Amino acid sequence: MTDILCSGKETGYRETSYLLKVVEYFLKRRGRGLLLSPKDLDLAYRWKQAGIPLPVVLKGIASTFLRAGSRSSSIQFLAYCEPGVERSWEKFKRQRRGAPNQGNGNHSEAEKFLQRLTQIKEELQGWAREQAAQEQAKPKTELAGAALDIAGKLRGLTEDVQAGAEVGEALKGLRHLRELLTAEALKHLPAEELLNIKTAVRHQLQNYQQYMSREVYSETQNSLYGKLGLKYHGLPSLSIYGV
Repeated sequence: MTDILCSGKETGYRETSYLLKVVEYFLKRRGRGLLLSPKDLDLAYRWKQAGIPLPVVLKGIASTFLRAGSRSSSIQFLAYCEPGVERSWEKFKRQRRGAPNQGNGNHSEAEKFLQRLTQIKEELQGWAREQAAQEQAKPKTELAGAALDIAGKLRGLTEDVQAGAEVGEALKGLRHLRELLTAEALKHLPAEELLNIKTAVRHQLQNYQQYMSREVYSETQNSLYGKLGLKYHGLPSLSIYGV
């Protein structure tokens, strides 16, 4: 089984450094808290896997706090910075391509988010159709139904954003749908495969355990179980970064 956090000691150390620098910088800007939140760690991991350079992430975090101004005390979790990091990432890519800045950043952000929602919805629907076409996939019928149900909810998120809803709010909805899908994926895992996943995740979290409380460690384990459960079934990740 491929490691979800690291492959090899050197890569593991590099990823540990990236994740900790992101969370430590966020905690410094927030001004309180000493431990990692499992959702913070998961989001920082997805930024790393998406290839977003560390300085781009830190700039996005900084811009989130600057935009918030006197309301920055309300920023409790790293997820609040996700739209800011996405804007920073898009600006970085435009500059690297030599493309001019777009005048309406919020419009561009919403358009890209809508494109990703549509892509995820189509991937879920395509996966469900493939399962229906395979007689040997009958035990997955319930999982395919859950995938189609979530695809329908993604359509609702798309309509909300098209109607003017904030991307940040829609991201919360997307994270909730990802939690629903991963729970279904784990429920339909063979017992032996679930045991393999749990063993692999325990091994992969060794570099991180010292930075987590017992509760956070447990929640992070569950998050990684979900990632590998989706991968086992061939289901798409419900993430704007595709990881």
